[in-house]
Amino acid sequence: MKFGHNFDDLSIPQWRIHNLDYNHLKGEIRKATESHPDAEQGPSSKRNLRHLNRTFVEDFDRVSLFAITKHGELSRRLALQEMAFSSMLPRGSASDDGTLDTASNSDTRSARRRSLVEDQIKVDEILYQCYELSGTTQDLSKFILMQKIACRKILKKYQKYAPNKKRAQAFVDNLKDYLYSNEHSFFNLDLSSLTLKLAELIRLIKEHRSRLCDNSKSKSYSPTSSLVASMNKLAATNPSPLHVQQKFSSAGTEFDLSICVKKNFHLDCIIPDETNSVNETILNLNVNLGLDVVDVNQEIAHMSILFLQNSDHMDEDPSYIISDHSQDVSTVVAHTGGLRKYAYCVLPNDVVQYLLDYLNSKTDNLKGYFHHTTSSLLTKLTIETIIKHKQTPKCRMDFQRHRYWMRKDIALTQTHSHDESGPSLFEGKTYQDDYYLTLDGKIQTTTDARSINILGEVADEEVFDIFPYAHLMVHSNDSNLSSFINDLHTPIEDGTIGQRYSSSLLRKLPVKIQDLLTNNNALTLVKNLSFYHYMLSCYFNMALDDHHINSEYSNLLNLNLLKNYEQVENFKNQRNAQNRLLKNNSLQVLHHQNSLKSFTDLHSHPPLKKNDSMLSVATTKDDLSIFTHDYSGRHGSLEELVSDEDSTNEEEDNNYQHYLKLHTQRNNDESVVGDFILRMLRFKTRALSKLTFSSKKGHREYEILGDDLERNYGSIHDNDMSVGQRNLRRIFEEDFDHTLSYFYFSLFFTSLFVSGVELGIIYSLLGAQDEDSRLLMSNNLLVVLVLLLGLFVSLIFSMISINLNLQRYYPSTSHTVILWSGFAVVAFASIWCVVVIMEQH
Repeated sequence: MKFGHNFDDLSIPQWRIHNLDYNHLKGEIRKATESHPDAEQGPSSKRNLRHLNRTFVEDFDRVSLFAITKHGELSRRLALQEMAFSSMLPRGSASDDGTLDTASNSDTRSARRRSLVEDQIKVDEILYQCYELSGTTQDLSKFILMQKIACRKILKKYQKYAPNKKRAQAFVDNLKDYLYSNEHSFFNLDLSSLTLKLAELIRLIKEHRSRLCDNSKSKSYSPTSSLVASMNKLAATNPSPLHVQQKFSSAGTEFDLSICVKKNFHLDCIIPDETNSVNETILNLNVNLGLDVVDVNQEIAHMSILFLQNSDHMDEDPSYIISDHSQDVSTVVAHTGGLRKYAYCVLPNDVVQYLLDYLNSKTDNLKGYFHHTTSSLLTKLTIETIIKHKQTPKCRMDFQRHRYWMRKDIALTQTHSHDESGPSLFEGKTYQDDYYLTLDGKIQTTTDARSINILGEVADEEVFDIFPYAHLMVHSNDSNLSSFINDLHTPIEDGTIGQRYSSSLLRKLPVKIQDLLTNNNALTLVKNLSFYHYMLSCYFNMALDDHHINSEYSNLLNLNLLKNYEQVENFKNQRNAQNRLLKNNSLQVLHHQNSLKSFTDLHSHPPLKKNDSMLSVATTKDDLSIFTHDYSGRHGSLEELVSDEDSTNEEEDNNYQHYLKLHTQRNNDESVVGDFILRMLRFKTRALSKLTFSSKKGHREYEILGDDLERNYGSIHDNDMSVGQRNLRRIFEEDFDHTLSYFYFSLFFTSLFVSGVELGIIYSLLGAQDEDSRLLMSNNLLVVLVLLLGLFVSLIFSMISINLNLQRYYPSTSHTVILWSGFAVVAFASIWCVVVIMEQH
């Protein structure tokens, strides 16, 4: 299909009216390029070009006006949420020593506890508004990106059909200059600052929210000002070695070494190094997937890697020096080979510079340092390996890095943590190892002699060559990741990269990794991507082997990754996945808020407002957008999130029906049968709720359980399930088993019936035979095929019934005996029938 036909489907639905008028511009181009060749240099041709230029500029300005206005609106909404959150931090609900006054009477303690819960409700509202804001920001990123793609395509179309190619090129260059030089153009609109501020605010809110939950459970708590002092999570879980030359100056330094040396498997993805694509990925990692930031004090790390190698062994694995420009130390990693494979040490930057100078035979300061310093065996091995192999700096890569990690017990964390009180998709699942993720952007490479022999930033950026993509890596020692990588095939042909992998292996990865890889059009998987080998092919003109062929610069630099955004189905899948993740996050906020209200009976607190106009919680009357007619809230109020999209607006009081709405599948593997039965149960409860008697009966049956559920469903109580929750779950499991039994017994009796009919037919045919007439298979192939098909169907139905019985929550011995007995009967009948038919042959 043509891009013009799909443009509306590739756009944000509520903002389609503000799209670039692609079809109108295409019509204007047709008029301008269909003029008579003799009139090409005449005044009419110049008038046509002026008219076409004016049409383009007016359309560009219209799109830019909407994008700039929407960006301003989002910035004001974010500023308002920041002020609302900041106003909560200095609340002086603690005494001077940071603890509750134990001498206070019970009324005072109750009032303070109530104040804490009120704060949690307010924080929940701010967090929900931030989730809404993140969804709109991602939509704006998609909108701007699609306008850029449409702009490039329409300009290429004019160049293609213009009769005078030279004049067409000048015309296009003039329009590009207008777009790039205009600071208010949508081409120059950068959402990076808004994205980072929003991600940081959501992180702080979650941290503060979790702390409030802990405080409400304990008798004492600390002031919230300690939020400023971030916790070094990796350093707490992985203490550094004792020797100073193996100690890490920050969590980021240890993280960078771990992904290079200690994580055996890594999956590579590339992203168009376009601000909107990168910002969308950052929001996806921070907000939608909720991954932990490694070092909260350093959101972005400006880094460089120097690759060291012997000139005679360039195709072997290199040694390298990892430098974070904000740190006073660098990590030196030497490729030793053998079982150890790598040795490393952490040295001050001036000592590492001594090493670089020594390798280039400039100074001998390195010997003086080690002569007066006690070095560990690992440090000696690292330095001696580099010197012995005569390795020198060959190339350099600079980049900006975002670091994330996901614990292997993410399932238990999400199911039982204070912060995540909603239903979990990862219930009971623990993975083999932690997952580390890095997002490297603004990648630059060079072999400039001066730049590769110094640490820190290089003043002259002209010596660098820009790598046109951002790089996302997933690191782990999980064998499931290894299996997925080994099965992955990403051949590059004619500027496009294929992606073939087993969906069953993908489903074994953590669900968050699955969402990241499958529901993000910006990501393109590349197997065995190596920047060292990329630079070998680019700067040293070396041919790469088949293992690293995807790193060949001619293959990488000719890719058109923006083509991924032109697939309508992929775009819709990504939008649905994004909305699902945001809805899940918002539902968790709703559950937490409802539990708090139930706990304190705070009915005076106003509900969240529905964002059906620009007069939402996040804006004021003075901040109205000029595009009020096209704005609609993503979900409306929190309460609306409980209902499905196709449900009515009537309030449902039945707690069991509410439980069914929030129930998710039992494990990561998608079960079609389980999902179908869950839908059947939901339909049954909705149908019964229409009847007055059934509704009252359900209310009486679950009233006490529901009250207990709401009182205990939240992070201010213990993590164990309450009695109400356990009973509701037990009721659901019994209903599930009961409904499932209808299905497998229906299949069971069907298989018995079919096999009995087959047995009767064959027995009748045998009884009708005599010496003069016999059933010959060669003369009755159609009859024989029908009989064999019936036997096959009966066997399949019987085996499916046994398989469904295994999916019960509570196995039934009697059902199992009946099903296996029936299978034995069906199998015996089938074997007998086949033997009889073969004898007739």
